[in-house]
Order: sequence, then C-alpha cells, then structure tokens
Amino acid sequence: MLTITPETRTADVKGRITLGERFANKTVIIQEIDETSVSVTLARVIPEREAWVYENVDAKASVISGIKQARDRQFTDAPDMIAAAKLADLIENDDESKNKLDARSPKKLRRPAIRGSKLRTKK
Repeated sequence: MLTITPETRTADVKGRITLGERFANKTVIIQEIDETSVSVTLARVIPEREAWVYENVDAKASVISGIKQARDRQFTDAPDMIAAAKLADLIENDDESKNKLDARSPKKLRRPAIRGSKLRTKK
C-alpha cells in the first residue's frame, strides 16, 4: 500500500500545481470538496461508441465470457473455406446466367434529354 505524506505546494500564477510522476499522462477527476479542499482521483474514460456495452448487462456478460474463452484458448472450428468457395461459385454462375445479354442484339444506352434545352436523346 502506498503511504502518502502531506506536502505543501504553491500554485503558479495560472493556478496550476504538479501532481508528480505517478499522475503523469493519466486522466483524472478533479472534485472540489469545499472552498479549501480538492480531491484528485485517477479515472478511465470509455469512448461513447463503447458505452452501450457497459449499459447492457447481457452484452457486457457476453464480452466478458468471450474474453474468458479466449484467455482459456477455447476457440471454435475455423469455417470450411472449400465449402464457402463452392457456394460462391454457384452464386456467381447463377447470377451470370441470369444477367447475360444475347450477343446478337445488344442493348444500346440512351443519354436522357435535358429539359429546357435543345439537346435531345441520341438514338
């Protein structure tokens, strides 16, 4: 346990004091207790996008469980990449057969006419 002995420090002209190496690069909460006392407490800040995990009991429990499983090296089996590749090929082949155009009668794209102008669609 850290034993703290009271020290006397003088604030500079801007009201600043140094807290020492123990507080270097740390986030702190400064709480004014009364007109003559201030409390300094080490703190951690949670990013807003992660705060929901701490507010949602089920999500927090799931994350803690996942961390424990990872620490204990309890992993699931890797996905079957060969089966996934075969499925991807089936999907690609199905899409290609639906989207093929007859080479003898290709569709021509038309540019739209601009309203209020003399330009019209080229055919």
